[in-house]
Amino acid sequence: MELLPFEKGEMYETGGELTRVVTKYYTRLAKDEVYRIILSLDAIGGPLSAFSKISKGCKDAVILPWSSLVLDDTPGAFFVGLASGTWSLFFNLSDASLTLLLRMIGYSPPPPSFFPRKDLI
Repeated sequence: MELLPFEKGEMYETGGELTRVVTKYYTRLAKDEVYRIILSLDAIGGPLSAFSKISKGCKDAVILPWSSLVLDDTPGAFFVGLASGTWSLFFNLSDASLTLLLRMIGYSPPPPSFFPRKDLI
């Protein structure tokens, strides 16, 4: 972890005031660095999340029509279950595919700002 040096042109009357300002500054920088590290760990969980979404869509595509056919013996219930299962499969498969595609091209959410905020100093 690398933190930027503290630079401030003002004079402080007490050591406690200087300590408070420096503590706020480095706390903010450390927190931003930790967020950046946590966001980079999301790349490890990405494939697991994609697999989970795809398996949920496949499960819904089979379970929803079958359960609607077993629980309600009308033909309309089967078609509603079939439509719901197909929609779940399509939604989860496209969500997982687009998420993996965005990761492959290098898109990642922007990290928190590394510049100190004015209200902390």
